[in-house]
Formats: sequence, C-alpha cells, structure tokens
Amino acid sequence: IDIASGSTVDWAYDDLKIPFANTIELPPKSASPGFVLPPSEAPGVCHETYVGMKAFLAAIKQELQSSMSG
Repeated sequence: IDIASGSTVDWAYDDLKIPFANTIELPPKSASPGFVLPPSEAPGVCHETYVGMKAFLAAIKQELQSSMSG
C-alpha cells in the first residue's frame, strides 16, 4: 500500500500520535468496475483481508511485547 495522503491513517499518526493504523483497500485497482466487487470474488477478498489483519495484529503484539520487555 502506498503512503496515504490526507487519509484517516495520516490523521491517526500525525495528529493523534497513534502508533498503529491500517487501511483496507478493496480490489480491483482499475477503474472498471471500480469498487463494485463481483460476488464470486468476495470469499477471496475476505480471506486476504483476514490474513492481512491477522499479520497486522501479530506485528502490533510483537512490537508491544518487545517494548515492554526492553
């Protein structure tokens, strides 16, 4: 994911000093059909989102544990 510009993630980092923020982007990346996801692709997108969030939360947990121990 590219660095966000003017998004809520920027606001969370810069203004609120929240150390962890995430943006979920939906496919497709092209203009057609935009963010209208065909129903047949929903299970795959759900799985990818789940795996990504699981990794994001694991990284946060690891960061917090290491900052508490050292």
